[in-house]
Amino acid sequence: MGAREQMTPGFSIARSHVARALCLCLATGCLPAGDPPAGRQLVKGRSEDFVRFVDGAVGQPARILLSRQQPAENPMGFSSLALSTVDDPPPGAEITPPRALLDRVSPNALGGCGSAQCGVPVDSVGRLYLTRSTYTQSTSQPGFTQQHDELFRVDPETGTQVSLGGESRLQLSADRTRTAVAKGGDQLPLHWIVSEPGGEETMVLSLNNERFVGNDFYFRTPEAELRRLRPGGESEVLTGDVGGFEIRDSERGPVVILARSGSPPPSWALFDPVGLVATALPPATASARQLVLSPSGRYIFSVGGADRASRPPLTLFDRDTGEELQDVSPEPILGFEPIWRPGHEELWLLMANDVWGWKPGGRLMKVVDTAVTIILSDRSLFTGDGRFWYSMQPGVGDKVQIFLRSADDPGYEPLLLNPKGTGLASVQSLADGRLVVEAWISDQKRNDIYLVDPVARTARALASTGNVVAIGRERVLALLHWVTGGSGDLTMIDLPTGAHTRLAENVYSVAVDGSASGDLLAPGTRVGYLVRNRIASPFDGLWVTALP
Repeated sequence: MGAREQMTPGFSIARSHVARALCLCLATGCLPAGDPPAGRQLVKGRSEDFVRFVDGAVGQPARILLSRQQPAENPMGFSSLALSTVDDPPPGAEITPPRALLDRVSPNALGGCGSAQCGVPVDSVGRLYLTRSTYTQSTSQPGFTQQHDELFRVDPETGTQVSLGGESRLQLSADRTRTAVAKGGDQLPLHWIVSEPGGEETMVLSLNNERFVGNDFYFRTPEAELRRLRPGGESEVLTGDVGGFEIRDSERGPVVILARSGSPPPSWALFDPVGLVATALPPATASARQLVLSPSGRYIFSVGGADRASRPPLTLFDRDTGEELQDVSPEPILGFEPIWRPGHEELWLLMANDVWGWKPGGRLMKVVDTAVTIILSDRSLFTGDGRFWYSMQPGVGDKVQIFLRSADDPGYEPLLLNPKGTGLASVQSLADGRLVVEAWISDQKRNDIYLVDPVARTARALASTGNVVAIGRERVLALLHWVTGGSGDLTMIDLPTGAHTRLAENVYSVAVDGSASGDLLAPGTRVGYLVRNRIASPFDGLWVTALP
């Protein structure tokens, strides 16, 4: 009993010290071990989920946008976002709290995802266009949920929210000074309100396919006319007999492809938005099922019409010379998906599971036979310079081996990009033709990252247990030592030396300000990132830094 009485005061003193220390931590915040994050802390706390940069007003810096997941308020469990913005003042200026913009925002309003790379429409004075989604029980289908979308224009400076109507569509001109908004969902004709910088509005009726070409608004009227509404002017007829139109972008500028309404569909023609002249196409191209424009805009590839579906002719039309080359598929086309080779006027396509290539002035030639399984998609068949292409060898589950092959040299030995037993998370091309490759074993956020030179056939390890955030000319920004489902160390990797520069720990969302042209990771580029330590910390929150 005496011993216990002697120990009790000491225990009380120790407990008092702990309580006092705990109170001090709660009052002042216990600093975590390690260096503070690089840059300035603009927002404190752990509530934000994603950070991104969006366009500011013309001539102004990009704006920081924060988004936070909101609890589902509907039976289907669809989530929504609460958006806010925060200023990035000059050094020494006062840092102000975030300003709320809009709640219950649909993730589709941010490009359909919650990452920092999604785009947001912004006009020339910096106002954002966002879609708010609400949900109700369906009246026509009991047990189902009905989604209601409403377009808002939000001024981030004043916080003013203006509803532009439910089920609305939005178009922005190239210089972001003009907007076109249509209400009423998919019911035709659509009533578009085109707004000028000074507030003037013009209403036009359109049967879909509307789009700005530069700063001119193109639309198809119920009278089958192709019209355009120029800034501050009246709408003018460009051509008639239009059953529909598409606008394709090319290196030479936009190309308008017309579908004529007075002939058995399809019957294609071209329209020059500069010279304002419609041009007929040769018979085979004009009656094709599908037109594929080359990146330069010079060539149009087409597949024959439905009346010859068993052995459809393939056509390559040269817009400069007017020449139309034809060939015939040796077998019916299966899984047809034509792809233009980057940097080359050369088309690759899949026929009967073989890969065929077609160069202007040449003939259709088999490039790859069925012994090789290719990765056939616009974004992943070729490397960025078009010198190499990807093939795959199926593995166990989603662990597929990816090989690099030469597009010109049949003797090039296929180069394995990811070791056996790993999956390929991503491949990104550098301007000089080298590749940054990420391979994973159990978690696609914890990758081995290495630099591959396809010409020298070398691979150099850059990092491990992480994932790439952005790539510049000579540097890579990555989140290393990734904790599954959580965060990592924001690290700059120098490609020439392989040196690592850690910017911050426990980072879970990163955005790079890509508004400046040139090198994405040039010194001075702004990077915004969110920190959330495992234990609540004064370092938690939004930080912004200029890259060293």
